Amino acid sequence: GMFTLETVQCLASCGTAPAMRVNDELYENMTTEKVDLLIDQLIERAKRWTALNRS
Repeated sequence: GMFTLETVQCLASCGTAPAMRVNDELYENMTTEKVDLLIDQLIERAKRWTALNRS
C-alpha cells in the first residue's frame, strides 16, 4: 500500500489537534475533509514524481 496508518501518543501539537504527520511534515487542525484532500494531493504528487522519473 501507498499509506500506512499508525497511532502515536503525542505529536507535541496539543493546541492544534487533531494533527497528523506525513513523513516529516506535520498537518494540524485536521478534519475528515482535510484528510481526504491531503491524501488526494499526496497521491497526485506521487503520480507526478513517478512520471517525471520515468522520462
